[in-house]
Amino acid sequence: MKLNLSCRLFLIIIVLFLVPYLTLFSWAYKKAETIIRDKAQSLERENLNQTKNDIESLCLNMIQASDYLISLNNYGVLYRESATKGYSYLKCWQDANEQIQNVNNSLLNSNADISVLSNDQLLYSTLPQQKFRFEDFFAVVPSVYFTNAHQSYRRFESNQTFVSYIRKLPPFSPKSFYLVISLPASSFSRLLGAAAGNMELWDTSGYSICGIHTPKDVKYFQEEISIPLSGWRLTDTISTEFLYQDIYELRTFTFVVSLGLLMICLLATFFAIYSQLRPLFKLKEQMQQVMAGNLNAEIATTDSKDEISSLSRTFNNMVTEIGHLIEEIQVTQKRESELRFEMLLAQINPHFLFNTLNMIACTAKLEDAVDTEKMILSLGNLFRYNLKTRE
Repeated sequence: MKLNLSCRLFLIIIVLFLVPYLTLFSWAYKKAETIIRDKAQSLERENLNQTKNDIESLCLNMIQASDYLISLNNYGVLYRESATKGYSYLKCWQDANEQIQNVNNSLLNSNADISVLSNDQLLYSTLPQQKFRFEDFFAVVPSVYFTNAHQSYRRFESNQTFVSYIRKLPPFSPKSFYLVISLPASSFSRLLGAAAGNMELWDTSGYSICGIHTPKDVKYFQEEISIPLSGWRLTDTISTEFLYQDIYELRTFTFVVSLGLLMICLLATFFAIYSQLRPLFKLKEQMQQVMAGNLNAEIATTDSKDEISSLSRTFNNMVTEIGHLIEEIQVTQKRESELRFEMLLAQINPHFLFNTLNMIACTAKLEDAVDTEKMILSLGNLFRYNLKTRE
């Protein structure tokens, strides 16, 4: 398919402008996505570190609370008096309860369930015994550790998630007793915060303690940090759709506006190209007329000094010069024809005269006019001599 000059120029402009524009457009938004992602990751790392410090601070409070509670010396008395449960037992229990509650209020915001138990006996608990399922507590535990996420030991809230800090008490009986400080996951959940993502706290077994879980079918990127004190992991998951939502909307808006402006610019460019090339189209038409023999064809010119106007004036001058040359050739050819005719007449007239004189001489001879014949022949010789001399 052959395209005219204006269409070719139009396509060249589209290719030279549109391709770099789309390339720059794509690169700019990819760069913007990278910058936003880097800044979001930097912000989330700061949030992770801050949240990690808050969680470690709460874990340290649990450790400090356990250190103080282990230092109490009334567990042996409480154990010995638990068989009778008399006045001495109640007095000892009240003293222990007051000290434990003070620790719970000051260090753990009264959110903890604190218990002293063995594998078959609940020695003390901030919960009433009938509400504590101490029989579900494992019999063999390490001396000090943070547990994984587990269900509550409260009978009325068995579905609530808790984490516990467990320490083995110094021996005061044949049995092994443990101090168990349990905090609800909500205590840690309140510490989670994120600017653009979902934070989640995981135990050492990979189970979620608290936080907002991100569905697997969502595209995301994740930051993770370890909490050495408890062995847990803290993750912050950011949905790319949420993160890039504004830039996607901006990209769509910019693309639509740019496309509209591009169409307007292309239309304006096309009309500008057509208006600039219109004198060339007229010049082409006039050339075709000149080829057909119409030398009166002429292009309207202006005083502009651009190349097309200069070419139009040159074409007009050329056509005018060709007309003058043709007129001169026609005049020259006409003059040559007249000269040939005159030369032909000049050759014909003497021969006609000689033939006439010869006829008269023959007639005089037939009439025996000897003198007349001689006179005519002498006259013919004279003319012939003059003609040869002239030539």
